[in-house]
Amino acid sequence: MKKLVFNPVFVMFITISLCFPAFLHAQLVVSDPTLAGFAAANKATTVKQLQEAAAQTVQLSKTYEQLKKANELYTKVSNTLRNVEMVQTLLGKQVDLVVNAGQALKGATKQKTVSAKSLNQLKQNINMVVESNRQNVNMIKELLSEGTYKMSDGDRIKLIMDIEKKTDEAQKKINRYRSAYETSNGMMNFVKKQGL
Repeated sequence: MKKLVFNPVFVMFITISLCFPAFLHAQLVVSDPTLAGFAAANKATTVKQLQEAAAQTVQLSKTYEQLKKANELYTKVSNTLRNVEMVQTLLGKQVDLVVNAGQALKGATKQKTVSAKSLNQLKQNINMVVESNRQNVNMIKELLSEGTYKMSDGDRIKLIMDIEKKTDEAQKKINRYRSAYETSNGMMNFVKKQGL
């Protein structure tokens, strides 16, 4: 058999390491295959989440554009409806003006007239107001025609409001003419009855 011979340096190293373990430090190699698997899975999950976030961003951008278009359409329809409502109100005022003019003339002719001249003057004044109002009616017709006026909604609303103001002023004129005629006619009848 062979004899086992120990190297004296080796023996001394073993002896020192057993007697003084605080001087020796060593680290074992740690290899954890599950930890490597978790890291790979985390990377894959992160990549997948980033892809989903990018897809959601694209979808949100498309949704935003659709909502923006819908809002523009809503605003356009709302402005159109406001214009239609204003035009309907204005047309109603135009009809009221003509009816008021007719009633003023009818009421004047039913009264016991002292002066044919004042009755003719009332008729002329009311006819003048109605004729000037026809220009407003024609302007409304042109306003409602597609493409006649190239204007923004704001300009169209301003024009409608101007026509409405003119119509209100015409209505007041008819009422003043009617009231002045009735007052004048009443005074003339009173003077005639008094024999003055």
